[in-house]
Amino acid sequence: MKKFNVTPNETPQLLEEIQGNAGYHFKNIALFKEAFTHPSYASEQKEPTPHNQRLEFLGDAVLQIIASDYIFKTFKDSNEGLLTKIRSNITDENANVSYTRKLQLDLALLLGKGEAAAGGRSKPSTLGDLFEAFLGAVYLDGGLEEARRVCLPLFPDLSKVLNDIQSSIKNDSKGKLQNYCQEKLHTNIHYELVESSGPVHNPTFVSVAMLNGVEIGRGSAHSKKESEKNAAAAALQYLLEQEGEEVIKPAAPVVQPSPAAPPKFTAGQKRLLALDFDGVICDSAAETAISGWKAAKWIWPDKFTEPLPPQDIVEKFRRIRPYLETGYQSIFMIRMLVDGEAETSFQYSLAEKFAVMMEDFKLTKEKLVHEFGAVRDAWIQSDLDSWLAPQNPYPNTIESLKSALQKHRVLILTTKQERFVKAWLSHFNVDFPQEDIIGLDRKTPKEETLAELVRANKKNIHFVEDRLKTLQRVAAIPSLKRINLHYADWGYGTPAELHEAKSLTRINTITLSDFYDLLS
Repeated sequence: MKKFNVTPNETPQLLEEIQGNAGYHFKNIALFKEAFTHPSYASEQKEPTPHNQRLEFLGDAVLQIIASDYIFKTFKDSNEGLLTKIRSNITDENANVSYTRKLQLDLALLLGKGEAAAGGRSKPSTLGDLFEAFLGAVYLDGGLEEARRVCLPLFPDLSKVLNDIQSSIKNDSKGKLQNYCQEKLHTNIHYELVESSGPVHNPTFVSVAMLNGVEIGRGSAHSKKESEKNAAAAALQYLLEQEGEEVIKPAAPVVQPSPAAPPKFTAGQKRLLALDFDGVICDSAAETAISGWKAAKWIWPDKFTEPLPPQDIVEKFRRIRPYLETGYQSIFMIRMLVDGEAETSFQYSLAEKFAVMMEDFKLTKEKLVHEFGAVRDAWIQSDLDSWLAPQNPYPNTIESLKSALQKHRVLILTTKQERFVKAWLSHFNVDFPQEDIIGLDRKTPKEETLAELVRANKKNIHFVEDRLKTLQRVAAIPSLKRINLHYADWGYGTPAELHEAKSLTRINTITLSDFYDLLS
């Protein structure tokens, strides 16, 4: 496989060969070349250089319509579920990689020096995106019919695809779960990779099965595919046990109370308050961006030459902060921004992208956590004031928190390392018991901590969180149904998440003013 970018002398002949392979010759050669320009290459050029992410976005849609039309006309009596499976089989990342290699598009791919040295030319996500960008360019240059003419010869034999799918459904928990959801619940299941850990040669993946935005099964394994199968098996068992439960049915329209009416909290009653930290008590987006940059500088010193990130990187990070689950991931997110990754791409398959980057850069979760923590420790020790400066409490939260500690039992449940939370609270003279800060150090998911509180027969439990998915995971666990769930509308959630949260009867959306009432 070619390791370096094509040379100017090689370019004309190679581009001509690719057009011959595809059976299509471009009228607009600049558009053709843009399809092969990776963001990492464009970011290294002195002059503004268009890259292929916009074409990739367009090509994905073109591929879907071509494949859907082809499958629809081929299988005239098949139901939607089966058609969807076939389409997924011929348009997923693996399929796109095979199309790229059939056309030899990868030989002309222009990568940045760092990306090329890190094995970017063999990265499945990059090769899959390349085919979509190429198809988008064909569509713009020649129209839908020319794009269809390029695509159809690349597709595998659909009868073989159908046979493979039907064979796998017989023994596959994912197929059985999908059939159950479509036939009995009239909806679809999807999977999310929520964690990857362990050494590169023997990683462990954790996937969840999601139904209507609710986690209904979780599984782990040494491959992503097997972890999804295990999640499907757990989800199927749950559905069979809870058949007919409202939590798994498509949400019906709900008439919401007037926004002007605050939630009612019983005055004078002692509560157990479990509070998220970042996005509920502390606005730390800028500090996380800077710490991520500093850690990235340790890992990639040639890439990150400045001691602090440019302000535009900090502002971009603030906008993508809703997609970060735990601090060390900011290292990869900062790297992706510097490499030219579009902000919109952070909405999709982020955990999978992190897993690929770990493998490509020979990094582990443990090493990233260590580097991120070490950066913060060094920063605090050398200049505490500058560490505190970019992370402020939300208005009036310190006073309300101090008041709550006098009246209620308060826990902080966070994905931050506990010593950093303690240092921040101490600066604001909040005397918070160390044992009641439950952070990344304990490696305990928030729902497990809440389950322990329920098992201990704690009463009047309120959980405040700005990450909707976390609240939905808790809401999906029947044994935790007596916990009061509150979505913080001032945190790092997206407008779409806020809109969704307001439609969920199990989750109470609260404002900062409501939060003060809850604490006091």
